[in-house]
Amino acid sequence: MNLERINIWAEDVENSRKFYTRFFAGKVKRKSRNKLNESDEYSITFGNGPALAVKRKNEIADLPKNTPIIHPQSQIAFRFENRTQVDDLTDWIGDEGYTVESEPTQRGNGLYRSIVVDPDKNKVEIYHES
Repeated sequence: MNLERINIWAEDVENSRKFYTRFFAGKVKRKSRNKLNESDEYSITFGNGPALAVKRKNEIADLPKNTPIIHPQSQIAFRFENRTQVDDLTDWIGDEGYTVESEPTQRGNGLYRSIVVDPDKNKVEIYHES
């Protein structure tokens, strides 16, 4: 058995696509529109792992601009080869104006990690396992 895809909901799929392709070297596998459930989707791949499906429901997009939208946020994790990569990527994302929720720290479970927040407030864990 293999995990093939993880779905997250986005208010702006273009903005989310840019975030994951720019900072995490994701490759867009395809962009599609599902007419049955009225959603737009980008399928983004990262090496050999599962794809990340960034989806937008049209009924969310049609709401007035400042309407609060309540949907559960997700946490996604990316593993890197060393601590320097964790530090550098966290700094880059923060320098570009995104929220760094947790600066890189050594955790008791052996992970050296940081947490940043994507454009749709999903938490993204950047870690190295020592």
